[in-house]
Amino acid sequence: MLRPRHLLTSAALHALQVNTYQPNTGKANCIQCPPGFSTQDTGNAACTACPLGSYSPTAAANCTGAPAGTFVNVTGAKAATAW
Repeated sequence: MLRPRHLLTSAALHALQVNTYQPNTGKANCIQCPPGFSTQDTGNAACTACPLGSYSPTAAANCTGAPAGTFVNVTGAKAATAW
């Protein structure tokens, strides 16, 4: 039986990539984390909302700190807001 955070392709077990997830055991595809969410490592069953002060503007992107002159005051942000 496959572990939940891995997928089976071409008869080989592969870890899911960073910023992707798969909640179901044995599925043959990775799902990209939506904007505002990411993963810090491989093999995730779910994505995590970007923390306060950071955002992720596109699917499968890392959470990024707000640039100078902007802020992020919610978790799961897709963009930073100008002061």
